[in-house]
Amino acid sequence: MFNYPVRASSGQKPSLAAAEAAPDIAVRIYNRAIHGQMLARLRDGKSIPDVIAWARDELEGFVR
Repeated sequence: MFNYPVRASSGQKPSLAAAEAAPDIAVRIYNRAIHGQMLARLRDGKSIPDVIAWARDELEGFVR
């Protein structure tokens, strides 16, 4: 917990996966590990359009 909150002396920059999304949606994306799941699906041989379609369905569920 030494580097929380991020200390200026550490040279780190704060970031959050999906920071461009609204905060409540970004937290859901992070907690569900959507980025990691997308990479895993690509690694397993799914096509990019298939992975994007899957992610779109997941994200639509967040905003309902």
